[in-house]
Amino acid sequence: TGSLTYKNKFLGIDGAPETKSFSIHTPIQAQSMGLGFKAMLDKTGVTNQTSLTAIYAYHLRLATGKLSLGLEGGLFNQAADFTNLTRTDQTDEALPLNKENVMTPDAAFGIYYHSNKFYAGASAYHLLQSRINYTGYKRDPVTQLSVHYFLTGGYSINAGENIRIDPSVLSKYVPGAPLQIDMNVNATLKEMFTIGGGHRTGDAIVFLFQYTFKQRLQFSYAYDYSISELASYNNGSHGIMLSYNIPVKK
Repeated sequence: TGSLTYKNKFLGIDGAPETKSFSIHTPIQAQSMGLGFKAMLDKTGVTNQTSLTAIYAYHLRLATGKLSLGLEGGLFNQAADFTNLTRTDQTDEALPLNKENVMTPDAAFGIYYHSNKFYAGASAYHLLQSRINYTGYKRDPVTQLSVHYFLTGGYSINAGENIRIDPSVLSKYVPGAPLQIDMNVNATLKEMFTIGGGHRTGDAIVFLFQYTFKQRLQFSYAYDYSISELASYNNGSHGIMLSYNIPVKK
């Protein structure tokens, strides 16, 4: 399966976050494992963050479902163009004057269980907590990658012959920042059309539409309506995803 995603947050604010990603993964059923690759670009203000990672997963049959253990590793690059900063103090020597670029190793780990009706998972990113040091900066280090923690779960309910209801929850935590929780409910008709909505604490109300063609081609669109203190300064956020699934022979 290959996927392309794009998200543009807080439209109307200069330098607002923008994320692009590509991922591809495949099962290797004879060895009960999976392999994947992911490339991601995050742009916020004068800072660009790029990551290139390889992914390995091992699958175990457990009760009526499957337990998966995943490990991700690769390179993380952070680049900042300090020439585009608006400086209130033109003689501030603490800030670099040029473009800076730092590359460092990165790793993540996750565990995921799913059956026909239920799923749950947990993961942690930036496990190495790598230091980001700019050569032109007077402090050491400039910053350090914090571990990002994720916890998710969901349940599938048959509401009719061709209708499925899927409530889910996703919690996100980074040390030094408030805990954020996404609570969502999606409804799927004939395994083809999905509409849904949710609430992201302290951030937005989310609306979702998804179309699946013959369980191969999938298009998703999401709109976030801001409810935070930034609501008066932006026009919400847009996200799209396009994925294609190539069936694997058993």
